[in-house]
Amino acid sequence: MEWWILRYPPSTFPSLRDRIEGLISSGRLVTSEFVVQELGVKGDELFDWAKAQTSFSISTSQEVANEMASIVARFPAWWIQARKRTKADPFLIALAKTQGLTVVSQETLAAAKKRPRRQGGTYIPDVCAAMNIPCINIPCITFLEMMQREGWTF
Repeated sequence: MEWWILRYPPSTFPSLRDRIEGLISSGRLVTSEFVVQELGVKGDELFDWAKAQTSFSISTSQEVANEMASIVARFPAWWIQARKRTKADPFLIALAKTQGLTVVSQETLAAAKKRPRRQGGTYIPDVCAAMNIPCINIPCITFLEMMQREGWTF
C-alpha cells in the first residue's frame, strides 16, 4: 500500500484511486484479509478506504492456510524476520499461489540490493521466485509496472 502513502497519494492522483477501485470491483485486484487487518493498526484513511472495498479482502481458506504453513516451513529465516513487521506477507503469497495471482510489491529481490537489511536476505520477490509465483518486480511487479501493464496514463 506504499502507492497510497508515499508514491501516488489520492490527493494528487484522484483518478488513480478510481482505476484501482475498478480493478477491485472487476475482481482483478485482491488482497489477503491480513493486509487489511494490518492497515487497521493505524486506523487511517487508507484503512477506511480498503475496508470499504467489499471485494478487495479475501478471507483465508483452509487451502491458503495450508499453503501459508508450507511457505513458513520452507523459508523459516524469512518468516522470523518478516513477522517482526508484518504477519500478512506469507498469507498474501499463499493467496497468490493458490489462486494463480500475481503479487504486487515494492520490494525487490535480495540480489538487486546493495546491502540487504534482512537476515538471510530474503524478500517477498525471493519467496515468489522460489515458488514460481508471478510477482511484479521479478515478475513481482511494482505498482508503477502494474499501471503500465494496464495501459494507464495520467
